[in-house]
Amino acid sequence: AGLRKLPHGSRVRVAGVVITRQRPPTAKGVAFATLEDETGFADLVMHAEVYERVREVFSTHALVAVSAILQRDRETISYLVSGVTGMLFSPATPR
Repeated sequence: AGLRKLPHGSRVRVAGVVITRQRPPTAKGVAFATLEDETGFADLVMHAEVYERVREVFSTHALVAVSAILQRDRETISYLVSGVTGMLFSPATPR
């Protein structure tokens, strides 16, 4: 939620559950995704060379952390991804 206050061009790290992945043929290799966490949604943009580098991790992990640059266009915010780290989690165990 605090990321919305940062200026355009800020380097950030965000994490969440990947809820959508898209690589439309008309986007010249650019991939798009949406992460969700307890505060809301984060729209991700990955240039083709970044997507190719992180494709395996990005496509096999439901929970990821991304390094990115915040892009602001008026009220719309997206994140230009430079790296992706897969995160593992264990389901809660009953006590």
